[in-house]
Amino acid sequence: MKIQKTVMQYAWSVNHLFTNFAEALKKAWAIVKLKRDMSHGEVRFKFRKVNGEIREAVGTLNVQYERKGTGHSTEETVSFFDMIANGWRSFKVTQLIG
Repeated sequence: MKIQKTVMQYAWSVNHLFTNFAEALKKAWAIVKLKRDMSHGEVRFKFRKVNGEIREAVGTLNVQYERKGTGHSTEETVSFFDMIANGWRSFKVTQLIG
């Protein structure tokens, strides 16, 4: 029951990024599941970069590395530790593929 509540709250918070609520809800399920899986270990996923290139990443949230920089995370982005690049990266929620 907890995951459904989390998904609905997240979908409403990113609804303005999509043309309808159904799209926001579908993406919210994918993002919440991705974050849950990354909190337990390494996950392989794809997203579209700003330049249009599709990037396959291996990411996790289960690391002790400190984030650098002055940027802040929002509900519109997903931050993760990139195991390939060995550093923190992020992508826009609208750009997750799959």
